Amino acid sequence: FAYTPLSHLVLGPANAALAHRRSGINLRPIDFEADEKDLVLGAAKLSDLRGKTLLDFSACVGCGRCHEACPAAQTGKALSPKRVMLTCAGYLEQGRTDDAGLIDELGREAIFDCTSCGACVEECPVSNSPAEAILEFRRHFVMDRSEMPDTMAAANRNLEARGHPFVGTAANPDDWRRGLEVPVYDPDASEYLLWIGCSVAYEERAQQVARAMVRILDAAQVSYGILEEPRCTGDPAKMMGNEMQFHEIATANIEAFHEMKVRKVITSCPHCFHTIKNEYPQFGGNYEVLHHSQVIDKLISEKKLQLDDKMNKRVTFHDSCYLGRWNAVYDAPRAVLQAVAQGDIVELPRRKQHGFCCGAGGGRMWQEEKGPRVNRNRTQEIIESGAEVAAVACPFCTIMITDGVKDAGVEEKVQVLDIAEVVRKSLKNIAAKKAEAAPESPPST
Repeated sequence: FAYTPLSHLVLGPANAALAHRRSGINLRPIDFEADEKDLVLGAAKLSDLRGKTLLDFSACVGCGRCHEACPAAQTGKALSPKRVMLTCAGYLEQGRTDDAGLIDELGREAIFDCTSCGACVEECPVSNSPAEAILEFRRHFVMDRSEMPDTMAAANRNLEARGHPFVGTAANPDDWRRGLEVPVYDPDASEYLLWIGCSVAYEERAQQVARAMVRILDAAQVSYGILEEPRCTGDPAKMMGNEMQFHEIATANIEAFHEMKVRKVITSCPHCFHTIKNEYPQFGGNYEVLHHSQVIDKLISEKKLQLDDKMNKRVTFHDSCYLGRWNAVYDAPRAVLQAVAQGDIVELPRRKQHGFCCGAGGGRMWQEEKGPRVNRNRTQEIIESGAEVAAVACPFCTIMITDGVKDAGVEEKVQVLDIAEVVRKSLKNIAAKKAEAAPESPPST
């Protein structure tokens, strides 16, 4: 029985019972204070992985659902999560748990193709997490072998030297708020810290989202403030495999938060949202964290925002992997669109927990992509929906879908807007009208 496919009748339910209760990818923390002999930097062989991951390999039924959902596999990349699982299962069956040749058989290119979208985790019928194993192998390549794709390595170095991964940017970190009166966080006067991450500070398209959010908060008279200097949460380092750098960034941010007595945080980036909400508690940073879609939804439902000039266009919504699959935030952005849009709201075929990645996750925002681009695959689905507006709720999705629309030559037919930008265009409040004196976009640099 144990050596036949019938074993999955036992292994499947057992594996599901031991699965993480939180959706998405749950990477184990690394204890960098451990003795050198006990310090494991990712995984090169099966014995480097924890027991639950090994059970995943045994429980895998080889159905291929992970492969069919994987954006890398579906765009011709080297990665196939099914192949990773079956290869590891083969090594386990042969007792090759200490064979470090495993990581090379899987291949560096395949390991770095992962966008960390979590689709493989969502689709697995026996609650396996191929992505966790893949990212453990990635950690080993980066922290033990010092190997990673060149463009990703450049972003990693920039993050270490300058505090953000955007290599070659001409943006000044204060450009996004020119012409706006944005308060600095005051523990005695600010209810929320409005987290301005690296994408807003250093990427021109994302800057417009932050400006829209500031005007929304001002219109609703929300008490908030920002840090004097923008910071990165460390998510890019973590997802690129540099857990040590993430640890340093996270602990420094948490120390700063404690000094400023931060209690509540608003972020426009799902990556920042997830990191502060779910990763920082491992280091003693516990805060109430809200994504801006949740805040806007709450302000609208409490009638603190007066909406006018509702958008009369056909709209669709692209689910961000880190907001949706990783944190199950599906209703808030859709409720916001329902309140603002007069035209049709259409759902994409791949949506909510089954949504398709934009291609920027897992540090691939800073990696050259071979073969068909993931963002073009997703953009084509948006175009086929007939939507005139593609609404998003993530700065990376904004960038990637905007690029996809341009590449398809339909930028005059399909407009890509963050939900904060959609709401900003509908505001009637006096505070919003007063903000009209400021330019709609920051001056170009």
